[in-house]
Amino acid sequence: MPCSPIRSAIAQHLAERFTCDSTLVNVAAGDCFLVLGDVYRIMASNWIVLDQYINRELATVEYILEKDEPGFRQLETYLKEMYMHRRRCTKYFELIGEAKQQCHDRGQASWPRSCDQGSEVAAHLAQDLEQDFKYLQTKTQGTAQRTEKNIQLLTALVSIGEGKQALDENHGIGRLTLLAMVFLPFSTVGTILGIQTIYGPGQEAFWVFWAVSIPLTCFILIATFLFNKLGDSFAPSSR
Repeated sequence: MPCSPIRSAIAQHLAERFTCDSTLVNVAAGDCFLVLGDVYRIMASNWIVLDQYINRELATVEYILEKDEPGFRQLETYLKEMYMHRRRCTKYFELIGEAKQQCHDRGQASWPRSCDQGSEVAAHLAQDLEQDFKYLQTKTQGTAQRTEKNIQLLTALVSIGEGKQALDENHGIGRLTLLAMVFLPFSTVGTILGIQTIYGPGQEAFWVFWAVSIPLTCFILIATFLFNKLGDSFAPSSR
């Protein structure tokens, strides 16, 4: 919200409060924390709204991860958002702690504090506000822990996505290797036999090209298959 509506609301609230209870005027003159207590209440309410906003964002991401299967880029976007929320929760925890300490000390050291009986109202107000900010610290800490769990989950999902992507790339390379393996004997035999014109296309000995290339290709494929089988059999079994 803009500053002016909040300032106007505080001024109106204080005017109504001190008009209804004239004894508070003398107490506020001796202890200004009684006046600023309403400001701390507004601060606490804004921290609650902010914490609820962050938890709503976390719930949205958790729901998407539960119902759908986000892509790799979307997971990275969510992970960056979680890093942002974690950094903000750390800063919010520090700011709430500073406000709690101010309530404990009843404001700055230079603020006037009376020791008469009327000042007990401000002391009770400070204690109540201190407990409120302590509760806010607990909520912020819980939100930070929830964010950390989401970061761990998203990091694991991103790692799984990277593994799947690498596996798909390996499959593509394997298909290209197999294709090259099939055509390599043909090109090799064709190059060797091309030296002699009798083995060229349309010549009487052109059949030699097929008689040599096809068995050689079959031999290479069978040898590769047996090599992979032997490699799998000698591989250590996982327990």
